Amino acid sequence: VRLEAADSLNAVAQSVERQYFLSIFRETGGDFEEMAEVLLGDSSRARAIRLRFNQLGLRVRELKS
Repeated sequence: VRLEAADSLNAVAQSVERQYFLSIFRETGGDFEEMAEVLLGDSSRARAIRLRFNQLGLRVRELKS
């Protein structure tokens, strides 16, 4: 994780979260069920992980191309 200066602690936290999600996305090959298992210990929460992924401005199409 690479920290960068931001306007607020919330912006810093989102940057860290975005980097963490990207790392797990790459490790799991973009499998949201596997990501949910890693992050929440419950693969059935994949929809929640995908929603947060989108809220963080991360787009699957852009990452897979």
